[in-house]
Amino acid sequence: MNNSPKKKSPKEPVRYLRYLTRAEVAKLLEVSPSSISRWARQGRLPAIQTIGGRRRYLKETILPLIKEQAREEERVASSPFYKEKKR
Repeated sequence: MNNSPKKKSPKEPVRYLRYLTRAEVAKLLEVSPSSISRWARQGRLPAIQTIGGRRRYLKETILPLIKEQAREEERVASSPFYKEKKR
């Protein structure tokens, strides 16, 4: 019989879900906070509602939207009809 101690497997890291506020999401997507609320009401943006009635947005669902927005901006900027606005 083998009496050697069993090797312990490394512990799985604890994964915390990160929820964002409406203002944080608006800043990341470069839109107004009211757009975020409207999209959530319309079901276009997944959200949970807190006991206090506020919405929170899972960071993992927002990040793909940011990437999608960046691809769209790149596509538009590469269009021959696009003119950059002067500031």
